[in-house]
Amino acid sequence: MLKTRKLISLLLVVAMMLSVFSVAIVSASAADGDTATIIADGETYTFHEGDTIRYRAYMDVTQVPVSTDGKVNGVEGTTSFKADNLTLVSVDEENTPFVDPMFEYGTPTSVGEIRYSDYSMSAKGISFTPDSLPMVDAVFTVSAASDDITITNAMRSVMKAIDGVPADIVKTGEIKYDELRLWSTLELVTCPHPDEPTVAPTEAETQP
Repeated sequence: MLKTRKLISLLLVVAMMLSVFSVAIVSASAADGDTATIIADGETYTFHEGDTIRYRAYMDVTQVPVSTDGKVNGVEGTTSFKADNLTLVSVDEENTPFVDPMFEYGTPTSVGEIRYSDYSMSAKGISFTPDSLPMVDAVFTVSAASDDITITNAMRSVMKAIDGVPADIVKTGEIKYDELRLWSTLELVTCPHPDEPTVAPTEAETQP
């Protein structure tokens, strides 16, 4: 009789554990797949929590009067993202227009940062044209759904050396020439959910 009671007690414990475990799975499933709205440089995209996405930021200086050859000699920029909702997976530091780039990463409070810079004072400089590779090529996972997730790329400094004299295209975040073109794309890499989200166009603008 005692053995029977112990067996019944054990079965009740197991049943309770399975019940709790099932609720946890349902709760997790309900969160994973929730709609996430991402605003990347002013453009709005819709993904899911749990998706993997790829962000790329570009620059073209060929229309800037002091840099019509498409070359600059110094670049500093920062891509900021909402770290509460996005987890940085990787950054491609090799396939960029830079000559010898430096990348740094930081997460002050809820804002994550990808900081990048490069300087080349030679005549060859650093080339940024409509066909150049992205300055920033980053992969994120959407770790938490929200309707106000942001990714923003900002140039802190872009400099062109003319006869050895620096000409600022961007200085301390202020763009000196309206002709400077900055744009970005955001695209879905993987979506483990049955219903694909509606994503805004992600192709780079058609160049003139």
